[in-house]
Amino acid sequence: MAGGNEDPDPRPAVLILAPMRIELQPLVRVLRLRRVEAAGSPGRRIYRGTAGKLRLVATTAGIGTAASAAAAREMLDAEPFDRVVVCGVAGGIGPGTPVGSVIVPQAVRDTDGNEYRAHPLAGAHLDGTVLTVTDLVTDQGALARLAGQGVRALDMETAAVAAVCEERGHPWSAVRSISDRADEGTLDDDLVGLLSRDGSIAPARVLRYLAPRPWRAAAAGRLYRDFALAARAAAAVTADACTRLGRDGAP
Repeated sequence: MAGGNEDPDPRPAVLILAPMRIELQPLVRVLRLRRVEAAGSPGRRIYRGTAGKLRLVATTAGIGTAASAAAAREMLDAEPFDRVVVCGVAGGIGPGTPVGSVIVPQAVRDTDGNEYRAHPLAGAHLDGTVLTVTDLVTDQGALARLAGQGVRALDMETAAVAAVCEERGHPWSAVRSISDRADEGTLDDDLVGLLSRDGSIAPARVLRYLAPRPWRAAAAGRLYRDFALAARAAAAVTADACTRLGRDGAP
């Protein structure tokens, strides 16, 4: 069983998937989760805790659709969950999505046109659509068209997790906070390339990125600051929802 050989707990359980460690750590702090050994899942960091009458399990999903779908399957195969919440950051587009704002989408779409409807989340107003992409979208015309279709943010994981959940009949929700404006071009492939597959920052890549253009350090620092701000905002909304759900023990 992922997360250790603990005695079965009959309480309802919520699985929280955060793509990267920087998105997971604020959740660990605010929900006071503890890290446990992940038997059968070497290398996966799994954290457990409680919120009232709920069990909470949180882990990283990895970056991208393939990694996040695989993580969702692995965790759902390991033990029963009553609800899945994807928590992390996203790139905002269109009006009303400044850095640090939080979106709890009513739907997510993928680039094949599939749409998945989110389950209501305690204390949160479901609003708008998040588009899950496999590559960065930088074309301003394409971004404007997406905004006109009601897309408020872009991410690289939620629709993949939603697809796995709907295949298995698990309610799911998403909390995404804006870390950058996709339509302002602050994030590019070079910056994304600084991340390892698990979302951690690779120091050697940072050095290679900055060596020929050291003036990029200021922009990269601002982006990291905004990313951390957004991760904390998403964690706060997710933690509040878990606290509310835990009062009734009904995820």
